[in-house]
Amino acid sequence: ANPTTDTPVPFGWVPGAEAWVGVVPRGGDGTQVRWFRLDPCLVTHVLGAWEDEGSGEIVLYVCRYDALEAGRPFDPAHSVVGPAGVGLTSIGGSLAVLERWRLVGDRVERTQIDDRFVEYPRRDPVLEGAPFRYGYSLEEEWADTAPTVDPWRDSGVDRHTVLDRGCAPVGLLKFDLSRDEVVTWHPGAGRRPSEPLFARAVDGRSDDEGWLLSVVDDVNRGASDIYVIDASSMGRRGPEAVVHLPVRLPLRSHGEWVPADRYR
Repeated sequence: ANPTTDTPVPFGWVPGAEAWVGVVPRGGDGTQVRWFRLDPCLVTHVLGAWEDEGSGEIVLYVCRYDALEAGRPFDPAHSVVGPAGVGLTSIGGSLAVLERWRLVGDRVERTQIDDRFVEYPRRDPVLEGAPFRYGYSLEEEWADTAPTVDPWRDSGVDRHTVLDRGCAPVGLLKFDLSRDEVVTWHPGAGRRPSEPLFARAVDGRSDDEGWLLSVVDDVNRGASDIYVIDASSMGRRGPEAVVHLPVRLPLRSHGEWVPADRYR
């Protein structure tokens, strides 16, 4: 795509539009929707969600970006995400933080878990739709690179190019969601990780008893590595193994862990 004329990522803001969360029963026909209103924002990825059997509340954890400030000019023909895409540029001039949303009665109660910037969150896939304690994500920081494109540069609109400011993955985060505590792991200078995949150990009984797998771009040797990290001791010890790949994979590489017995 030509970043000066095309929309590389189809995200945009519509001023005046309201924000809602819709809840649809999985066993229904799609017509029974419960709507919850909330302040405008953008959610790119959901860490996970479950329904509390006792109270009926729904709990979910999301990557939340701020909406554009009121009155800021915009062009609906252009994306609010820079050409590099989600995870490598800001959205609406902001980076994402992890929030806990509780759908209670007819309202959404929002709590920010931490002030570090996150993207591409994952958790133990065994706990799909069930309560979980630990979550994992990329940690991101603002990059020193200059904005790459200003869609309004010839429009006469007086605006800053902060919408396209770059960011970079710098490490991994482990969230203890029962205590709202966070530990970090950084691969070192010149190395940029990708989203962490959790593989529960064969004898693992908890959603941090297993391994985190992350493809790390190593600019020092011009190739990628697969890092294997003990999730239970993350932040206290180094990787258990580093697998050197002969090629360099793109940043934001996605994947999934599938045990050999299920693959067959």
